[in-house]
Amino acid sequence: MSERKDRQNIVMHEGISFLPPIQVGYEIYYENLEIQGIQDRQTIVWQFIQGSTHLLDWEQEPSNPQNPHAIKIFGVSEQIFSTKRDILGYVPGDVAKQIGTSGLWPFLQLRLDYISVANQGFIAIRFQILGPIRKKNDDEKTLGGPGIKGERRNTQ
Repeated sequence: MSERKDRQNIVMHEGISFLPPIQVGYEIYYENLEIQGIQDRQTIVWQFIQGSTHLLDWEQEPSNPQNPHAIKIFGVSEQIFSTKRDILGYVPGDVAKQIGTSGLWPFLQLRLDYISVANQGFIAIRFQILGPIRKKNDDEKTLGGPGIKGERRNTQ
């Protein structure tokens, strides 16, 4: 893994993979999603990356004038003297709409996948959305639709 210096001259890895364990009874519904709008929040995103822990949190934003199904993603990280929780961006609009109309919102979880810092300071934060394991005959009727391949963690 190569390293580079960020805009504040702190050595950073170009890409860091996270993928914490999947909770028993859950599987991946969506993978390789990128947080939308992080380029508009560079300072907050850099603070998140430089924290000592990296977690994602989310909440629905029905009052959003552009998308009533909008879902905000927050970065939660340990800083020197505190824990910070700041908005990093949004779930992609089409996915947020599917989540908002599915009725599964209370059962879904975010899973941080990867943080990448490329040349010129471009940042990408990838994540997954996990949900309860689906019955095989229901796969096409639930979130993610057919063809979504992912890890499962059964209760056995």
